[in-house]
Amino acid sequence: MRGSNITKWPERLCLKTWIVKEGKDKRVRGKHPWVFANELHAPEGVVPGSLIKLKDSHGEFLAFGYGNPNSNISFRALSFSSDEENFAESSWLLEKLKVAWKKRLNAGMKYSYRLCYSEADELPGLIIDYYTLLDGRNILSCQILTAGMNSLFEKLKNIFSELVDLKTTAIILRNDSSVRKLEGLPVEKAFVLSCPEGLNLESAPVLLTNPLLGEPIVLKADFLHGQKTGLFLDQSFNIRVLLELLERSLNTRPATQFRILDLCSYVGQWSAQITQFLKSKGREVEVTLVDASEKSLRFAGENLNNIISCGQKKIIRGDVLRDLKPLISQNYDIVISDPPAFIKNKKEISQGKHGYLKLNTEAFRLVKKDGFVVSCSCSGLFSEEEFNDTLKKAAKRSNREMITIARGGHPPDHPVIDNFPEGRYLKMAVHRSL
Repeated sequence: MRGSNITKWPERLCLKTWIVKEGKDKRVRGKHPWVFANELHAPEGVVPGSLIKLKDSHGEFLAFGYGNPNSNISFRALSFSSDEENFAESSWLLEKLKVAWKKRLNAGMKYSYRLCYSEADELPGLIIDYYTLLDGRNILSCQILTAGMNSLFEKLKNIFSELVDLKTTAIILRNDSSVRKLEGLPVEKAFVLSCPEGLNLESAPVLLTNPLLGEPIVLKADFLHGQKTGLFLDQSFNIRVLLELLERSLNTRPATQFRILDLCSYVGQWSAQITQFLKSKGREVEVTLVDASEKSLRFAGENLNNIISCGQKKIIRGDVLRDLKPLISQNYDIVISDPPAFIKNKKEISQGKHGYLKLNTEAFRLVKKDGFVVSCSCSGLFSEEEFNDTLKKAAKRSNREMITIARGGHPPDHPVIDNFPEGRYLKMAVHRSL
């Protein structure tokens, strides 16, 4: 990678052998892709990102993968087959990505979705999101998060031309995640590997499927400076859960207008999807967008303009943990609480829990009787049980009677494999106010 001294795996002869300590191999035998530093007899002098053959204390093969002696997660598996001699070669990488893509298509994913989800697709450290634009062109937005995957960069770059048509597809590296620091990698600005002529990556109209209507919705986003890879594609299942609840409730709701409060709105994906659905059912909608980023709110406002008039939306720039009191006198039919991760490392657990408690307490106070509150967390270090307990405490503090009517999680393009529960990070619950 640019500015990096990580090894490039020039020859198979560079393959190193690491030994798992006796009694510490149970998890990796169950095909868990991680081995921690304190579980290994790892020789010194191994460059981060080097290819590794993993064996047990008796010399029996366990896995092929890559290692980073400077990381707590010192080994990540690429293959558990001793016969897979071509692992990590260009042909192997291309086949892995083709298989991952086929899985998404077989799951019914359309337009824009996650094409590769790291360990779940046997490519730890690699995230690829695939976006379809309004004009039919595409964007591959990639994140490389580990030293081993960083070492594969040249091979990945060379196979992109076999995976997509570079005449119509932009390829972007979004290596600006702070997670890279844990692997000793630099945090970099977005880097464009290839871009079709005339495509503005700082304001690109993307097609997303409305998960209930089936027809696409157009959202603009900044793919060079926006969050993550440009958009958040992991909420498609959760949005569907809410829309199905709304559809079942419409016959018992005489009101023709719905008021939506979209907290941490980013570019307005939740509120735009909900608004498009309600408008298709003949309902009027008023949306209030709250976010700390002026740029995100500008995108959100523009995205909603394609669905409702300017008079039907309000934009508030502020911190959702500090600036919601002026809204307390208002009641909303739907409140969306989908903040960025409040817990990014173990040091932030206590403060992050308090943030989730405070935000959801206010969300429950702002919903009207018989209204819906959608509460989300994308903090992987915040367990489902802790999340649910926090929501119970928030309901009690809000002095509102709330019942849980649905739960959500990962969509098919963000699969969670049974032997790797660490891949599960997204949690969602829908409450109704009594």
